[in-house]
Amino acid sequence: MLRWGELIERLKKASGMSNHKVASEERRKAVRVAKRFDLVGVRESGQHVNLALVDCGVTGLKVLTSTLLKKGEFLVIVPENKPESSEELPPRARVMWTRQPKETFKKKEVGLAFVLDTPGQRRCVSHFLLTQMKVGICSPQEHRGTPRVGGKMRCKVTTHDGPLVGVVKDIAPGGVLVTLATNIARKAEVKISVDLPTGNQPLESNGLVVRSIKTPQNEYDVAIAFTSIADAHRELLIDCLSTVMEQTRTEH
Repeated sequence: MLRWGELIERLKKASGMSNHKVASEERRKAVRVAKRFDLVGVRESGQHVNLALVDCGVTGLKVLTSTLLKKGEFLVIVPENKPESSEELPPRARVMWTRQPKETFKKKEVGLAFVLDTPGQRRCVSHFLLTQMKVGICSPQEHRGTPRVGGKMRCKVTTHDGPLVGVVKDIAPGGVLVTLATNIARKAEVKISVDLPTGNQPLESNGLVVRSIKTPQNEYDVAIAFTSIADAHRELLIDCLSTVMEQTRTEH
């Protein structure tokens, strides 16, 4: 019997998709990022359905499952290892389509759209994507073109030599990817402040440079891991992604 990972890889190869191209389906409204993750879908009857995540984005998921799901039915989506004591409500999604690719044998491919009608629902999905799926706000994956939803976010990175002003390429609870005109050495300790598009309060944290790559434009894409960020500032990220979802929902 094929394992989930083997099924997903076979599906990608049959579709001519690489890891960073798996999201380019024409029906999509937003960029998706390829992920491998075991999920559970809870039906309205209470039945638990095992799901293998293929890719995800701010509008929905694509999964593999051996359970027959009906178009239009709703599932509550939770990670397989989600603690029962978690206070954050899980997101709800609607089955938009199902199909049976020959490459997956008995496993069906299912497209799920998040329910994003209210601020509370968007917050649930934002928390799920940022903390469970580990995606970023601007670009779910650094390899692909970055959707500039809500405009470019400015940032200030302060090193022992002084402050540098740059542009945020992506941001997530664990860190930020910024473009700077000046390089910063790996393992350098910095302070970073990001102007989020959702309000006047910037996100601030101490950080550690984990990677720096020179771009064809002679700039530097610098990845900074947050080393100390207050819970209140993590909440700012949740609010920011919720706003991105509202813009995506109203624009389509």
